Amino acid sequence: MAEELLNFDSKPMAKILIAGWRRQWSDGGEISGGLPRYLISKLGAKKSAKWARGIQAMLPFPSTGTHDTYRPGSLTTKVSPSNP
Repeated sequence: MAEELLNFDSKPMAKILIAGWRRQWSDGGEISGGLPRYLISKLGAKKSAKWARGIQAMLPFPSTGTHDTYRPGSLTTKVSPSNP
């Protein structure tokens, strides 16, 4: 199935694949969106694949921030681990 979702430019030598998304998640200080860029800068990784054409239709939230609409609300009285 992975072959249907990704178009590889070359076969990666690594055994681990990290897929990154940009402008997609409310990611708490760019944890989700910034991690791939950080790893590329630290490890010298190269882009070796792209999402297959039409894969965007499979993503549930096409616009930035729209996932918040679907997230259930919650309320807590605990503010931090030090406030039991």
